[in-house]
Amino acid sequence: MSIASTSFVFVTARRWPGKTGDEKERWAAEKRQEGIWKDVRAYDADDLDTWLEQAPAVDIWFSTLIGKQPVGVKDVDRFWEVWSGATDPQLSLDLLVAGREEKVSEIHQWLRSEPSIKGLRADTRDEAIAYFIASLSRMPGDEREGALSRAIVVEDAAAWDMLALCDSSLILIPTFPDRRMVAQAVRKGHHILIPLDRSESEIGKPLSLPRSRRAEIEKALIAMGLPETRASVTVPNQHINTP
Repeated sequence: MSIASTSFVFVTARRWPGKTGDEKERWAAEKRQEGIWKDVRAYDADDLDTWLEQAPAVDIWFSTLIGKQPVGVKDVDRFWEVWSGATDPQLSLDLLVAGREEKVSEIHQWLRSEPSIKGLRADTRDEAIAYFIASLSRMPGDEREGALSRAIVVEDAAAWDMLALCDSSLILIPTFPDRRMVAQAVRKGHHILIPLDRSESEIGKPLSLPRSRRAEIEKALIAMGLPETRASVTVPNQHINTP
């Protein structure tokens, strides 16, 4: 790939020097006129701030990355890191989906449809969220990155009120007890995933995850690097259907 077919993007966490506000674009225009690069763009702290305001899921991810965990919310990367890391070995995305692949395509179809509320039932709410994250990871290319960057786990009503009014289309996953307020978010263009355990009453027509079969779990554990002898005794009986 030649320089002439490549765009140069300059990003700084500082404000561009100058008083008029035009200096940044003037600099980029001068560099474009040199004809070295296909395009030249420049972004400073003001651009980054605007971008993060328009992409709250990315804002939450970045805040967590620099050690400033926002109150009442988690990005899905952080949720998965904590949930999957509670076991030894750490759970894989494939393990969550093993033997339950048919629900993945239903989740993808729902996300490609008009915004609505969808329940997802598993043994626990956290398992339902983890399965949903595993489903997002199986979307193709840019669609996967887009979905993961819009998905937010919302843990309290105050955070929900803020995110529900966001103009950017989000995938919101409420985990707080009072869910009566979720409908307003749909009207703003957000998809709402309601995680349910098996004791909770239905919300609409939820997707219900079957328990994975032993053979499928053992296969996924072996793919994670466990010896066959250990994989066969690691499978938790309470989360499987025996063939």
